[in-house]
Order: sequence, then structure tokens, then C-alpha cells
Amino acid sequence: MQKFFVTFLILSAGVLFFFWLSFRDSSVLPYTPDGVELSRAYLGVLPLKVEIVSTDEGKRQGLSGRISLASDQGMLFVFDRPQVHSFWMKDMHFPIDMIWLDENYRVVDVTHDAQPSSYPATFSPKIPAQYVLEVNAGLAESFNVGVGTLLSFSKNF
Repeated sequence: MQKFFVTFLILSAGVLFFFWLSFRDSSVLPYTPDGVELSRAYLGVLPLKVEIVSTDEGKRQGLSGRISLASDQGMLFVFDRPQVHSFWMKDMHFPIDMIWLDENYRVVDVTHDAQPSSYPATFSPKIPAQYVLEVNAGLAESFNVGVGTLLSFSKNF
């Protein structure tokens, strides 16, 4: 029994150390574009480092031109009110999931595996959304993100 307890403590300490390493550095991106705020968020139970984009220029640029996105990162597009917004994959180099959220940060729709080759086609939610979270393709399915999942923000980065 004591051997099990010691093993459990060592494994727990390792997991906690891994999470500490993941979130200790506030410079989570190689650069911070103008008009982009950084935040730590949780999509359900999944921790993410999120770039929050609210400027028109930032929304136009989005993830276009980037070679990749870290597995624990996402970009959140902020709009003034819920609408059926349209997104495309112009100048994208990797597939993404688009997670559409209402004004309370609850998922209302998910576009899975949007491919760069789909441009100039556009993607929109089935119902109005006020926020759009872009993450690497497959993340939504891997972590069972679906309608009703909540995006919440941590007070500490």
C-alpha cells in the first residue's frame, strides 16, 4: 500500500510539473501582433493559450500565413453581437476546427477539419455566434467538444 502511495505521489508531482512548465511563460507566442491580447482559457477541461482578436485588421489576418499552431493554442475572434459570420481558409497552411460560440461562450456549432484547399469556400455556423475559436484540426473531436461545451477564462496567465 505504501509503495502505491509513493508511486501515486511521484506521478502526481510529474503531472503538476508538466502543467506548470506549460503555463509558466507568458510569452506563449513568438510574437504578439498589434491588437491581439493573450489569455489562458479552458475549452471544457482542455487548457488553451488563446490569442484574442477584436480588431478588424486582426480578424482579416487571423491565422493566415502561419505555418502552424501549437497543440495547446487557439485564436478567438470577438464580434460585437451574435451573427452568422463567414470564415474562409485564405493563405492557410494547416487544417483547423472552427468552434462557434454564443454570447455566453457556449459552443453552438463546430466546423471540423476545415482544409486550406477549400479556399475560396466559406464556413459559417448553423445558428448565430458571437465568438469563433480556431484550433488545430481534430482537437474538437479528440476532446469531445460539442454543442454546449463552455469556454472559460483563467484570471491568471
